[in-house]
Amino acid sequence: MDESTKQRLQTASKMPKKPVCHSYVSEIRGKQLLARLEHVKASGGVTIARKYYNGILPTARQAIIGKCAECMGWYDDGLRDCEMPDCVLYHWMPYRAGKTRKIRKDRQKGAA
Repeated sequence: MDESTKQRLQTASKMPKKPVCHSYVSEIRGKQLLARLEHVKASGGVTIARKYYNGILPTARQAIIGKCAECMGWYDDGLRDCEMPDCVLYHWMPYRAGKTRKIRKDRQKGAA
């Protein structure tokens, strides 16, 4: 590994873990979205969204919960199934009825 690469890695490791803002959510847009969430009743998805707009990146599972909450209008009418099985995130939706996930054929036990 050359010196310039080592120096970049050392610099990157010293960078703060909490980004100031994401390239896809500007600081101004984040403040606008936070203002909208100010009067929304707290739920898991709302809490995740608030953290995200403050610059904290969610895990994959948290991102799914946050997106489902946003899509469902922050669950203003209660925690319920969105009933949208065509959505790519539907099988991981936190309040989905039935809660069984389809197992892909290539992931079943005994599949070659």
